[in-house]
Amino acid sequence: MVVQLRTTLDSLSWTWRFVLSRLALVLGLGAVAGASRAVARLWEDSAPVALLEVVTWVSRIVLVLLAIRIGILADPRFRRDAVGERVDRFLAERWPSLVVDSLLLLVVFVLFSIPEWAASGLQGIEEDRYWAALLAVKNLTVIPLTFLWVVSVARQAVLYESHVPSVRPSGV
Repeated sequence: MVVQLRTTLDSLSWTWRFVLSRLALVLGLGAVAGASRAVARLWEDSAPVALLEVVTWVSRIVLVLLAIRIGILADPRFRRDAVGERVDRFLAERWPSLVVDSLLLLVVFVLFSIPEWAASGLQGIEEDRYWAALLAVKNLTVIPLTFLWVVSVARQAVLYESHVPSVRPSGV
């Protein structure tokens, strides 16, 4: 279990290092998504909400694709021909770390849902302003971190190097 926790902590550590080393990128794309969401909430009657939703998702997809490009494909340990084998080994040897990651993601989701529950008593413009601010903040912080965390878990699987000898049937 210690190995599984270490795997999860390594994943979180990579996520933080990625964010801190590329803060302008992460905050910039988060600001695009956050501004789109805030504008859609505040001026939903006159704003092109569908277009703003597309802008939000495009910024998130760009973040994920850049994280994959920078964090996985540019890593010198990455080899296309070994991806399947590495992922299979990771799943066989480190699957409990995926359970730990999933549980932590669930805890984060619940914790960051508390501000949403707090808005239940608000009405009118106060509710709109609260939601606009909350969506802007979450799109700058929680949402990019969550996407990057998921990329870091995939990164671990794709770059995994097992220390357990491979057992392959003869003749294969």
